[in-house]
Amino acid sequence: MTGLLWFLILLALIAGAMILLKWSIEAFSRMGVVKTNRLAYFRKHWLGYTSATVLRTCFIAFFMMMYLALFQFTLGGAAGAQAVAGVVFGLFVIGMFGVAAYALWYRLRFEKFVSQPARLNLKRKSPKRVRGNNVSSKAEAEEKGDQPEPVAASIPWWRLHFTDSDCERPHVHDDEDYTVKFGWLASRFRRSK
Repeated sequence: MTGLLWFLILLALIAGAMILLKWSIEAFSRMGVVKTNRLAYFRKHWLGYTSATVLRTCFIAFFMMMYLALFQFTLGGAAGAQAVAGVVFGLFVIGMFGVAAYALWYRLRFEKFVSQPARLNLKRKSPKRVRGNNVSSKAEAEEKGDQPEPVAASIPWWRLHFTDSDCERPHVHDDEDYTVKFGWLASRFRRSK
């Protein structure tokens, strides 16, 4: 319960800091300290920045809040405290997975997935001791002429394959609209090393 209160105080402080930044920029602009065209994009989209900052804070606090809610369930205590923990747990789980599902739907709403049959091959491996650099690489195994391990079982499975119907559409890392809306939810990995 105390962790939730501190988290709510943190959210209020972050939102208040963004609002204070907006008002101070506007005040400095009116006083002539800052040119009126400076930080125009932030001044126009400050609500988006504020919501993205609050949502990113919730994203970062997801595991902490899950831990505290589960700890409250384990600890027991008053019914009210467990009810609050249940509400927080539900909001965070449904909220985060809902936002992630919406982000996927938003990106792929005009595209489609094709389900193709495949096989899941299970291999039997015997436990081996590995010491230092005695492990041979795949290339060394091919040079020695080692055969691939036999399949112990093969199960019918499926494979989902993404088909891009619009080749002119920018890559997800280059899509500015998607990054503006959901950049707080995803890391921006490089496509190459």
